[in-house]
Amino acid sequence: MSVARRYRFVLPAGWGYLAASESVEAAVARLVPDDGPTAGRAALAKLRPVLRQQLRSLRGRTVASGGVDILLPVAPRAGAIIPANIVIARPGAEERSEYASGGLPTGWASAEGGADRSERRADLVGELPVTRHLRVRREQTDEAGTTADLIRVDYFIPVSPERERELALIVSATVLGRVGDERLPPSTVEVLVTLVDAIIHTFQWEEPPR
Repeated sequence: MSVARRYRFVLPAGWGYLAASESVEAAVARLVPDDGPTAGRAALAKLRPVLRQQLRSLRGRTVASGGVDILLPVAPRAGAIIPANIVIARPGAEERSEYASGGLPTGWASAEGGADRSERRADLVGELPVTRHLRVRREQTDEAGTTADLIRVDYFIPVSPERERELALIVSATVLGRVGDERLPPSTVEVLVTLVDAIIHTFQWEEPPR
């Protein structure tokens, strides 16, 4: 499956696309339609409220942070939704200016201090010179008191290879090291990070910003 706006991703089977401006109910109806096979309708009925809750949380955070698009799993694997999502945001003027000066925007760079592990590297997505910034926070506890690992990978995508320090998009992938109450082993979390890396590497400009 592919997503096309001014940019394009190729998504794995079971992933979907949501514009931050789309209503949650409309997105759930589109991503999990009622007219599926009879044999799968019971599973879909269980999936809808889970997806609805996830979309409400994601959409709220995405809009608040200036995000425009969300990529996320919408079909269960082994009875559970893959605990990962990708948010695409257009950077503000201050973020673009800070990136143009050779570093990361302050909000991203300063967050390294709280991470158990932080890595930054130059990467290539097609011909685009992308900065990839990974942060790992081990033993994070949520509101319910459940412990898991939280992985955040940010990809800073420039306008073009010729204008490599002109920031056009910030693509942020989050991987949660837990499915329900089950904590995932580090090896599984690494597989999920590899999956979102693979999705990002399918990025292409359809209509590059001028």
